[in-house]
Amino acid sequence: MDFIQILTKIKSSHQSDSDLLEAFEVFDREEKGFFRLDELKNALNKIPGSDLVTESELAELLQLADPDGDGEVNFEG
Repeated sequence: MDFIQILTKIKSSHQSDSDLLEAFEVFDREEKGFFRLDELKNALNKIPGSDLVTESELAELLQLADPDGDGEVNFEG
């Protein structure tokens, strides 16, 4: 699955809170309840096909992950 397919799946899926929490915990290894936005950006850039995503598309995704703009992704499920 490439980056575009992953983004499409994220936007269209209605995942349960437990599925989302499990995905969140992959990044929150220290169990702080959050992880840094730059960690997410770095991970997204490593997904095959990410070079086809524009900066504005990436910025939109990061805005969804960090709506308050504090540089941290929090799980609120």
